[in-house]
Amino acid sequence: KNCDSSNVHMQLSAKASEVAAGGSLEWTETITHDGTKSCLIDVSDSSVVLTITSGSDTVWRSDVCPAESDLLLMAKGDRKIRAVIWNTNRTGQECAEDKDLPKVDKGTYVGQLVLKSDPTVASAPVSIEVR
Repeated sequence: KNCDSSNVHMQLSAKASEVAAGGSLEWTETITHDGTKSCLIDVSDSSVVLTITSGSDTVWRSDVCPAESDLLLMAKGDRKIRAVIWNTNRTGQECAEDKDLPKVDKGTYVGQLVLKSDPTVASAPVSIEVR
């Protein structure tokens, strides 16, 4: 069966609380299985989605560009950790090369990790400053 809020939880952390405008920030995504029965989860960027917002404005999403499925069978205690780099840019509605994306303005941004197939599986929001 597919993993859901009854057997996995997500954590998100930022390597720094501040980043220079035009710089890069590394986020660490952690998915932990804490249920009793094994389950299947797609850990690709299309399924485990990092969203960065500023107020009600969605600035960046990891699922804008298609990604191949990365299915993982998780059992109790299993953990998947991966790093994602955000280059302080703004994604649009369509996939584009990172170098072609506009940079964000200085300000406060919030990152959150969500399982697309079950939005109740989400990390706590993490605030960072672009200076």
